[in-house]
Amino acid sequence: MATSQEASELVRVSFGGRLLRTIGGVYEQAARAFFSSCKGNFSVESQVNSWTESARSVSVRMSAGWSMVQSAMAVKKMHDVAGAQQEEEAEAETEGGGDGQDPSSQERNAAKAAQEQEKKEKVAREAMASLEGSLPVFLQTIWDVSAIDIESTLSAVCDKVLKDVSVPWQIRHRRARALLRLARIFRDVGQIEHTDLSQASTAKQHLEEALYGAIKERG
Repeated sequence: MATSQEASELVRVSFGGRLLRTIGGVYEQAARAFFSSCKGNFSVESQVNSWTESARSVSVRMSAGWSMVQSAMAVKKMHDVAGAQQEEEAEAETEGGGDGQDPSSQERNAAKAAQEQEKKEKVAREAMASLEGSLPVFLQTIWDVSAIDIESTLSAVCDKVLKDVSVPWQIRHRRARALLRLARIFRDVGQIEHTDLSQASTAKQHLEEALYGAIKERG
């Protein structure tokens, strides 16, 4: 089936599994909302569906908010590491003297310069490690913010498809059934994550590939 094949290809891209589950969730929610509305807006099923949709929306926004907080904390951590490096460099400049007048002074100055260089390199490695360790947090934030836009856009599209008064209700009913079928296909295929972006090394590789792909397209 073309849809299953398309879903199998989409699940292998970055965030593919999450994307399929998100799309499937929106499709399923829209279809169930349509079926429940056929029984009346004040039916128990309609009310439950409305509560479920509201809870889902709140959950997505809370996830995005928490991801932003984590990203801010990660940025602060990197800022603290960079600040420590600047302080050490300032101290090194303050403590550094002029050229020594005797060989022993020159040797001490050379040893001190080597130690300071080693400290700088150590702080630089710590800053890079802090950045790489924070990549999964930044990617998660990007996804959570994108998920809000994806769900909002898809919900608007589904509303237009299922509330199209220019066609008979039987056609809208068939559309809802088709959406429900698509939702199940997408959610089933999306259960398998082919890329674990919670690992810093994987997140770094993902960003490098994305940057390379962007440069290649422009070239």
